[in-house]
Amino acid sequence: MHPKKKSTLHLPLALGVILLLAFGLVGTARAYEATHDEVIGKDTVINDDIFISANHVRIDGVINGIAFVNASNAVVNGTINGDLVVMAATVEINGQINGNLITSGQAIRVNGQVTGSAFVASYYLTLGSQASVGRNVYMIGYCLETQPGSQIGIDVSFNGYQILLHGQIGRNIFADAVAFELSGAVGGNIKLVVSAPERQANSSTPSFFEMMDVPGTPPTVPAGMRIAPQASIGGDLDYSSTVEQPEGIRAATPPRKVTFTQTEDPEGKAAVRRRFFQSRVHELVTLLVLGGLATWLIPGALDRAIEQARRPLPALGRGFLLTLVGYLVLIAFLLLAVVSTVLLIFVNLKGLSHLAGWVGIPGAVLALAGFSFLVSYGSKLVVAGMAGHWILQRLRPGSSSSPFWPLLVGILAYILLSAIPIMLLHYLFIFCVTIIGMGAIWLAYRARRSQAEAAALKIEEPIH
Repeated sequence: MHPKKKSTLHLPLALGVILLLAFGLVGTARAYEATHDEVIGKDTVINDDIFISANHVRIDGVINGIAFVNASNAVVNGTINGDLVVMAATVEINGQINGNLITSGQAIRVNGQVTGSAFVASYYLTLGSQASVGRNVYMIGYCLETQPGSQIGIDVSFNGYQILLHGQIGRNIFADAVAFELSGAVGGNIKLVVSAPERQANSSTPSFFEMMDVPGTPPTVPAGMRIAPQASIGGDLDYSSTVEQPEGIRAATPPRKVTFTQTEDPEGKAAVRRRFFQSRVHELVTLLVLGGLATWLIPGALDRAIEQARRPLPALGRGFLLTLVGYLVLIAFLLLAVVSTVLLIFVNLKGLSHLAGWVGIPGAVLALAGFSFLVSYGSKLVVAGMAGHWILQRLRPGSSSSPFWPLLVGILAYILLSAIPIMLLHYLFIFCVTIIGMGAIWLAYRARRSQAEAAALKIEEPIH
């Protein structure tokens, strides 16, 4: 069989669009708000959209509207007659969602019913034995597991490390994964991009996902395709890999047709592409965590920087100078600390050499690390906040909501646009965002300082 170039699955891009559009609706969720640990009792009925931002959230009652939840962990035991939009470290669905599930987090467990589709960006998603999703499941992350007895009405789309399907899928599977296991039933076709069985054994460098240790995650399975004897496939199997894997197809009801496409460079272009999208998920999780902390700890400073980012041209110029000069000064300071320490040791000035070595060098390293952190993440949060406010005002003019939601919308928009697979455009976009964000931070600092100086002068003015 002649090698062919492996096709690209556009799940990350599609998922980003869907999440962005979904979170773009947050301007309507103003009827009910909570900012502490929240429990909605089983006898409670809310006939409106609901917004909850709390540490721990449990919904046991009935919500007749869209539910927006931002929490450390969220549990739904009741009924939501509308969509559930939730960003939390852990999410557990035991009740019924008569709408779509749109979620981003670390661990997502569905044990109840979702009548619509599930859009998930998380470390892992588990569908329990009693779980059902009426339409589609779209996921990007480390692991998707469907347990025996679970049901998905239409299609499954997955991009990540491993996909373990032991339940029932009504129609088709689209997956780009390192490991693929099927022991359940598939009503339609399987379109699969999968790594060769020997990849994991030969790989000494784990991916970002493999290095994380999340409790409850299914064990990491070996790379390759494995279709168990009890599996049933109602349509065709079309898979791409470096090697043909006929030994991995042992279904009791085999596919009507098997098509194998050999990929040219799996450890080159394909591996780079996989690592690229994994890095987007890594940055998404990091920005969401940092964004939540920023809106909690320094909301005023963040708002001032976001306001300055509304003037991108002045911010662009000042951001470029700040970033360039900042790195040059801090690197020079570090080199000066190192050289000073060596010279002081050479001339046998132990007290001063200890001071330079134990204070000067660590101080320079910490300053450089802090500045790099601001460049890498702080700048992006500022531009994301500005973009999120702009998007929400266009979708819902005059609306107001928690400051976290515009930031969330902006972060999703940034991740979506930075996932452009054309490397030149990708790096150019990130460069512009970083420079504008740094410039906005500098302008906000200067404006704040000018206000403080003006206030001090006003206090010092003599009273006649």
